[in-house]
Amino acid sequence: MQYSVSIGQIEQRAKASGLCLKTLAHMAGLHPSTAYRGAKPGADVKVSTAARLFKQLENEELRLLGHLVALYPQRALELATVALCPQQAPQREAAE
Repeated sequence: MQYSVSIGQIEQRAKASGLCLKTLAHMAGLHPSTAYRGAKPGADVKVSTAARLFKQLENEELRLLGHLVALYPQRALELATVALCPQQAPQREAAE
């Protein structure tokens, strides 16, 4: 499987999910310094390092989605749509 995502992009998605890169690295079985070195612009990162971080991030996002669906079962379809296809998410009316 090819990964065309940088560790910097992984870090941004992790922050959006409420995770810091350090925590994500620990969860993936990596030393945090490896992840932070890889997040620097122009860093030469092993594909396996980025793949481990990316896979762990996907697992955490799915866990979070499952938790939200358990809390709000009546909105499960909307939550899944927002998580999986953000560009197709229903737009809410702005409160005036």
